[in-house]
Parts: sequence; structure tokens; C-alpha cells
Amino acid sequence: MINIQNKSLTGFKFRDLFAGIGGFHLALSSLGAECVYANEWDSFAQKVYEENFGIKPEGDITQVNENLIPNHDILCAGFPCQAFSISGKQRGFEDSRGTLFFDVARVVKAKRPKVVFMENVKNFATHDDGNTLAVVQNTMLELGYTFNKKVLNAVNYEMPQKRERIYMICFRNNVVNKEFNYPKQFKLEKHVEDFLLKDESLVKDLFVNRTDTFYNGQEDNKYSNTTIRLGIVNKVGKVNVSIVLKVLLLLYLLMVVVYLLKQVAI
Repeated sequence: MINIQNKSLTGFKFRDLFAGIGGFHLALSSLGAECVYANEWDSFAQKVYEENFGIKPEGDITQVNENLIPNHDILCAGFPCQAFSISGKQRGFEDSRGTLFFDVARVVKAKRPKVVFMENVKNFATHDDGNTLAVVQNTMLELGYTFNKKVLNAVNYEMPQKRERIYMICFRNNVVNKEFNYPKQFKLEKHVEDFLLKDESLVKDLFVNRTDTFYNGQEDNKYSNTTIRLGIVNKVGKVNVSIVLKVLLLLYLLMVVVYLLKQVAI
């Protein structure tokens, strides 16, 4: 966990949906919250998650009975972005991966968490001329929640990577019904070199061998302000700076979650 003295979420329980390797989990548990349920269908990510947090995420969310999920205060959902990303075909709700938001709504309706925190790619904000976002917003409003949205860029929060994502924060109406303020930007003062470990032996046991990851052998020995492609993941996904950027993104997500949740007086 990250060493944070003010455990402002002690006593709160959260559900980690589309959990990945645990970005939301690391942030919330570092603030004192307890994870009562995790869901992630990718077997590689499940393995990493279980090794890090001692919880094996359940599989296909579409087959999960929402009424059997433990009660929770905060629901986190970084639902799949491929259906909305400019890197894909952008079929939106016509893509089976794009409809997984409705599984989030299904759980929200059944369990009524105090906070729903969702994340997706920047293009989600304008996909289908804004109609996709409107569906999500109207669904949350109908369920009795506020709906706040904003595209944030990692580079504006001390992370040396231009990574824009939309963050959607929803509060149950009887918990918080006032305007929500997103964290203010601050100047970038660190670069990738500042995060590199001098002793590589410290991470020798922290790699997961994936059969769908390929390294193209390109040497990275020069300082650059641009992204460096080192290989591919899942046929079309880019491997930019290997494990380094994965760690940076995790730290960025933690930073954003901390700023957002500190403003919630619940």
C-alpha cells in the first residue's frame, strides 16, 4: 500500500469492477477503505491482482448475480474502452464490450452504493456525437445519482505521460447533491528518469510472462518527449515504455482518486 497518514476512508467498503491489476484497489485501500468484491475476466490480470491483494477477482460480470455481491459504499468501474477508443472501430454499444456499462448500472440499482466512480478513454466524451455519454448520464440520473464528468490528463498531475481519460463521479442524491470540483492542475516537475529504479533486482520477480506480448528489440537509450513504441500487446495494443509506464499510470490513478475522494464528506 501507499503510505498515507490520513486514512480518510477508514470504515468504507468498495467494490472493484473491471479491476485490472488493481489501480483503484491500491488507491482506496491506501486511504483505509476495504475491498469486499473484485471482478476481472482477464486471467493474467487476475493473477497479478490476487498476488498483490490476496483476493482473486470473479470472472465474467455478465454472469454474476448482482444481488449476491456484498454491500459496499463505493463502486469503482473502469469498464472496457475498446468499443469507444480511436484505436478501435468505435462501435460503442453495438460492441459487446461497450454494453458492459449496463452491468455497472445493474449492480448500482441493486446495491445502491454512495459513490460510483467510472473511468474511460477521452473519446468516450464525444463518441457518437455525445450520445454515448448522454446514455450513461441519463441512466445514472434515473438511478438517483448526480453525474459529474471531466477529461483529465496525467501530465497535469505530475505524471510524465500524456494520457487523457474521462472521469465520471456520481453521488447518490441523498448523500451529496451539490456541485463537485475536480482537482486543480499543477506543474510537471518530474520525468521518467526520476522514477527509474537503479537496482533492477528489486523488480526481478514482478513480471508476468504474457504470450500475447512482443518486444521488437528497439533500444531505448535517449531522452525523448515523445512516446517510444517497444512492441505490441493483444495484436494491436502498443507497448510504450514497458513496466515503467504501467507503474506511472498506477501512481497517477492513485493521485486522482485521493484528490477526488478527499472532497466527499461521507
